[in-house]
Amino acid sequence: MKKILLATLSVLLFLNTVTAQTACYGDRYLKQTFNDFVLTSDISYGQNIDYLGINTDLLLDVYEPDGDTAALRPLLILAHGGFFLAGSKTGEDVVGLAQSLAKMGYVVASINYRLGMEGIPFPGPTSKAATEAVLRATQDGRAAVRFFRKDIHENGNAYKIDSTQIYFGGVSAGGFLGVQLAYLDELSEIPAIVDLSKADLAGGIDGNSGNPGYSWKVNAIINDCGALGDTAWIKAGDIPTMSLHGTIDGTVPYDYGYIVLAGINITQVYGSEYIYQRTSNLGMDDCLKTFEGAGHVPHCCGHANQEQYFDTTLNRISMYLSHRICNTDLWGCDGMAEFPASVVEVEANNFSVFPNPTSGNAMVQFESQAVATVEVYSVLGNRVLVTQVAAGQQTIELHTEGLAKGLYIVALKDANQTILNRTELLLQ
Repeated sequence: MKKILLATLSVLLFLNTVTAQTACYGDRYLKQTFNDFVLTSDISYGQNIDYLGINTDLLLDVYEPDGDTAALRPLLILAHGGFFLAGSKTGEDVVGLAQSLAKMGYVVASINYRLGMEGIPFPGPTSKAATEAVLRATQDGRAAVRFFRKDIHENGNAYKIDSTQIYFGGVSAGGFLGVQLAYLDELSEIPAIVDLSKADLAGGIDGNSGNPGYSWKVNAIINDCGALGDTAWIKAGDIPTMSLHGTIDGTVPYDYGYIVLAGINITQVYGSEYIYQRTSNLGMDDCLKTFEGAGHVPHCCGHANQEQYFDTTLNRISMYLSHRICNTDLWGCDGMAEFPASVVEVEANNFSVFPNPTSGNAMVQFESQAVATVEVYSVLGNRVLVTQVAAGQQTIELHTEGLAKGLYIVALKDANQTILNRTELLLQ
């Protein structure tokens, strides 16, 4: 009997392993392998009072891949932007990402959290008011993570979540929420200006927004244009972060500086570059995608090259999550697999490659009259394709037949072989 039981357990363990690995086969988590998603709206994950003492029902929407048969799926919880004053779980900054990632096989939850801060509209927010708003939102984010862990243990895992693969991400204010969730994890780290005696801030680090007794720890953070109050909060062994940020962000600093609201400097914070420096120095499994010359949240909300930035943002998030989930190679981070830096770069206006990602050919569009060739390089710096540009030509087609799937660098060069501009292309 003992041998039979041991054999049965071995078979079950084997089947569980196969099930866990099966979802990583093929292009799942890297490209949209499902045609549609299923949306469940306005799920209550907790309650708490806002800064005015008004009880607030905390809601989230869940996006799932339509027709998915996987027993367990990774979860990404997303938090919207809006300076902790506005925004919604149905905002443009998060919905497109949620829908696309669900079609890639992820379960995505888009959450609302408590908004508002003292001093709005007059006389204006202070550093204290802004910091307290961030802490309220962070407490809510932790309640959202606990909601899913509670569902797994008490409700039969209604969303088929793999409890070992839970991630948290956010855009702008939501990015703030994410990195504070990861690194503001000790009561002593809460800035002294915060009034923890206030009812809306009760509960300290964990907060009182719901689902007590469950862990809020996640596998990694996706930080899109957010910032951290103090990089000293990041310690060895903490949750790693993947960041995306524009270098000329005038709202949230790329490196270090003031958060700016309506031209008013609110408080100084550490942006994505400084977060990345700290996590890299600690040897964490981190990543930073820098958008050179881009402003705040370039993937949405009327940015000049919104479609291209959205594609790149989605690609970087999916590549990082796939790396964490399936142990795939990590590409496209600053300092990794970069085009050789020995070249001179000059700006060529309105340079874009589309569609991106693509499973076929791609179009390259540019305005610079000096472009002589468009060249494609592997991430190791090997040139794999050259296309000549005729005088006055500003659009060419890249014929990618025969190139393996993966990340490539597309470079514009003049007649002297000087690089005018470059970008990345993902072949699927």
